[in-house]
Amino acid sequence: MQTSNAKSSYSRKLRKCPDCGHALVASILYGMPDISDELFEKVERNEVMFGGCVIELDQPNWQCSKCKMEFY
Repeated sequence: MQTSNAKSSYSRKLRKCPDCGHALVASILYGMPDISDELFEKVERNEVMFGGCVIELDQPNWQCSKCKMEFY
């Protein structure tokens, strides 16, 4: 859930959330990923999150692990 109505676009993954400044930003993984122990470890460390199995054109790429702001 994004905290503002503006869509924030970035050319690469940020080191900190542009909204709250938290240093852990997760990549959002869409589709049907190959499930592995390594993938679940990344999910547990909040490095990756599952975005769902439906892939659409205009979906966010990253999400703050603290405030849940999504950005592109």
